[in-house]
Amino acid sequence: MTKESLDNPKAGPAAAKVENTGPREANNGLSSPSYDTADRDHVDGALRGSEERLRLALEIGGLASWDWHIASGKVVWNDRHFLQQGYAVGEVLPSYQAWLDRLHPDDRDETVALIEAARDGRSTFHHEFRALWPDGSIHWRAARGRFFYDESGTPVRMIGVAEDITEQKLAAQRMAASEARLRLALEAGRMAPFEWSLDDALPPPSDDLRRRVDFGDAGARLEEGRARHHPDDAALLSKTRQRALDGDDTFSDFEFRRLTADAQVRWLQVRSEIVRDNLGRPRKLVGVQLDVTEQRENEERLRLLMLEVDHRAKNLLFVVQSMVSLAKAGDLETYRQALLGRIESLSRAHQLLAESRWSGGDLRQLLTEELGPYGLGDNGHIKLDGPPISLPARHAQALALCLHELATNAAKYGALSVDEGVLTVQWRSSHGQLELSWIERGGPPVVAPRRSGFGGTLLKRSLQPFGGRVELHWAELGLSAQITLPLQANPDPEPDPDPA
Repeated sequence: MTKESLDNPKAGPAAAKVENTGPREANNGLSSPSYDTADRDHVDGALRGSEERLRLALEIGGLASWDWHIASGKVVWNDRHFLQQGYAVGEVLPSYQAWLDRLHPDDRDETVALIEAARDGRSTFHHEFRALWPDGSIHWRAARGRFFYDESGTPVRMIGVAEDITEQKLAAQRMAASEARLRLALEAGRMAPFEWSLDDALPPPSDDLRRRVDFGDAGARLEEGRARHHPDDAALLSKTRQRALDGDDTFSDFEFRRLTADAQVRWLQVRSEIVRDNLGRPRKLVGVQLDVTEQRENEERLRLLMLEVDHRAKNLLFVVQSMVSLAKAGDLETYRQALLGRIESLSRAHQLLAESRWSGGDLRQLLTEELGPYGLGDNGHIKLDGPPISLPARHAQALALCLHELATNAAKYGALSVDEGVLTVQWRSSHGQLELSWIERGGPPVVAPRRSGFGGTLLKRSLQPFGGRVELHWAELGLSAQITLPLQANPDPEPDPDPA
């Protein structure tokens, strides 16, 4: 639509004129055919009063007004219309073009098209658009207007008002930005808005939470939704609701469980404020709901881990006590070195288990820790051969002591005591059992000990509580040891304070 089509729908644009709104001129002293002078003065006074009331109403309402005589192109603006367009009052001759010049280019086509549609459809024009001021600032306007038609149906006049809604638009933009930030914060915190009407016995999950977790009750009846609550939490939720109804508390914080569509348990935490009616009666809880299932599961794992660590520590102290009280040596320094070596072996196993959060110990890493000081990987002196195997935490420390005793013996008397000696450690998993072979070759001739010392006792007794065993073969070519140990943890045995 063009400016010309709106200026004059029949003959194109007409010159814009400023309507004279000053005092009415006298009628050259001629009386009206219908009214005498007194009647005319009364009508004129009433009209002036009506115009003044209209002017005051527009001013109080902060409204701009326009009166557009389409055929002549004559336009009347009130002062506020000038100001809303970014003009000083009287700066320009009011006209359709002067209004169009300040209409934001991006809004021009749509706004003009809507004016034309209102004209052709004999409907009210109602639209929000932007005015672009000379200083580059943008101002929003909400306008309403209607056309008037002559007897032939030709539009001859349009009258309307406009309001500056810039502040409302900016407030709405700030609100939208605030809501977007809130949404991001809720998403980052994995929180969902929550509302529980205290007229309902049980709380619902929020729609946002349903999008993350399929509870299987979206669109379900209230009774079906209630069935998703964990039965063990019914008393807790009833007490929470009653406490909110009876008490003077402002906030409520509680946790409960719901079942998903596939019967999985999800823990939900609610942090909310109690909303009251005009009489101060609690009506609902409004706040956020968090899925804390992962946190609950981590807490349970931590609790079990602490129990495991506590139990392992007690066992470890019993083992250390036994090593201190039963170990024998010819002199204090030998005793000290033997004791320190065993404690360091336990420490290495403990560190390995701690790194895995006590979920188990890797056998190859356990062997590497024990045999590393003796040249593991150097010139084939020590050979390790076997698949990846994870040992239960409770077995790993006991096996570490056994491997330490074997390695210490090999370094003093066996294959690791000479450069040409070779130690081969092979293992496999068979029928739920670890089968490990310790084979020494190339060392000094082997002689079976005449009596079993503390190391031999430790080898034989360490694995017994876990269903394992160690068999030693003192062949002249070198010591061989066969170790078997279940790969599944059995119930914790009581520590043996006397491994002898």
